[in-house]
Amino acid sequence: MKTIYLLRHEEVDAKYKGRYYGHLDVPLSIRGKVRSLRIAKRLERFNFDKIYSSDLSRTRFILNGLYCNNDIVLTQELREMSWGKHEGLSHEELLELGFEYKNFEQWLSQFDGEGLENFKKRVFAFYMRIICSREKKVLLITHSGVIRVILAYINNRTIEEEFNANLPYGALLKTVARHESSDVLFSSNKITVSYL
Repeated sequence: MKTIYLLRHEEVDAKYKGRYYGHLDVPLSIRGKVRSLRIAKRLERFNFDKIYSSDLSRTRFILNGLYCNNDIVLTQELREMSWGKHEGLSHEELLELGFEYKNFEQWLSQFDGEGLENFKKRVFAFYMRIICSREKKVLLITHSGVIRVILAYINNRTIEEEFNANLPYGALLKTVARHESSDVLFSSNKITVSYL
């Protein structure tokens, strides 16, 4: 059995809220920084075998407050989906550029970045590599989109269903993978970090 915890970064600076920031290296708000340090302190008791974090500063910040002997790996594979030249724009600004919303996947197909299918493949390949690794207890510090792709797979739901679900800044989710014959069985549950 393998336990993989998924941690969403904390709150970003106010000027980036409501924007498609993807690969932009946007900073956390002051409140987000304070909360990140509190979360880091609470995570120390988990004794993770390995910690993987997106290489962007909004996810890496939590590592500043983590005092442990864990093996930590920074990786671009845990980055949010790239929105291409549209990164940093708001929904309203995209509509002004001629974007139209008919449905979720159609909306995402208008961006010139990574694309939903490539994003899903990247995230899923990384998650499956972690499942096949030797570590039994792993933490992934990442972004909302990455977590939602993983949960869509585990919960057998659409990406749109997962994007409509509430996933607040600083949310910590626990996923468990069990190998039975050639199948991998999953379960997940949400842990509210503020109550750890």
